[in-house]
Amino acid sequence: MRNLLKPICIAFFVLSTAFTVNAETVEDMPLTGLVDTQDTSFGQLKGQWLYVDFWASWCIPCKKSFPFMNELQNVFKDKNVRVIAISVDDTEAAAVKFLKYNKTDFWVFHDPKGKLASEFKVPGMPSSYLINPEGEIVYKHVGFTEESGNEIINVINKSL
Repeated sequence: MRNLLKPICIAFFVLSTAFTVNAETVEDMPLTGLVDTQDTSFGQLKGQWLYVDFWASWCIPCKKSFPFMNELQNVFKDKNVRVIAISVDDTEAAAVKFLKYNKTDFWVFHDPKGKLASEFKVPGMPSSYLINPEGEIVYKHVGFTEESGNEIINVINKSL
């Protein structure tokens, strides 16, 4: 998966595109926790807003998005919004090493075989999804820049 997504990540870093989609429902899929995050599932998280971010340790824009996701979690924590990040690294060790140097105030999960990324049809790294309390994807974004971070905050504010 890493070899396939690396060139896509670079392309989307340059192009960074956001788009709104017709609501798609997120199925109840298991989430395998990394570091201090417990295993859970999307079904257990239903009822709250989710900002789901797919990332990889080798992705430069992903590294830049981590401080933003910390801010997002802290700003919206009292508004029923949960930030979760899902690593698509081939090995847990690569993701854990990345997390050692990148602080997280949000939950982090691991998807080494790309099953979740495939279900979400992730087009590049990073890719983020806003999911409403009913489990519907109401917004998608590919790439990350400071400007896109501001756009994401505006979308969340309007959605709440």
